[in-house]
Amino acid sequence: MNKGNYGKSDSNNLSLDNLTEVLQDPWRVLVVEPLTGTQFITTYGSNEIEIIKKVSLERAVNEKLMNLADEKVIYYGSIDEITHTILNPHFFDIWREDAYGKQPELAATKAQELSLVD
Repeated sequence: MNKGNYGKSDSNNLSLDNLTEVLQDPWRVLVVEPLTGTQFITTYGSNEIEIIKKVSLERAVNEKLMNLADEKVIYYGSIDEITHTILNPHFFDIWREDAYGKQPELAATKAQELSLVD
């Protein structure tokens, strides 16, 4: 599996482009610990979820991420598989209808425009 630039870089700061790369990767998600705001790139979609890297987002990128989730352009939900490592983990991913159900039409159009599609 390719870890992409976001897994190889020495910097823990994710740009919007790096974040898009993470979200487009079917084997990676951005996991957030809501109580502390700590963010991680983790594996996803296999039997074992593993933390790849602890990351941080600039305020503007984080706000954009939250807005996209609120608009259902990307998916935001809870995750149970890594609770031993991260308290109350939640994750962001592109909207994958086979996993998350039907995406609203306007949100799907915006996701397409932003290249946030499966």
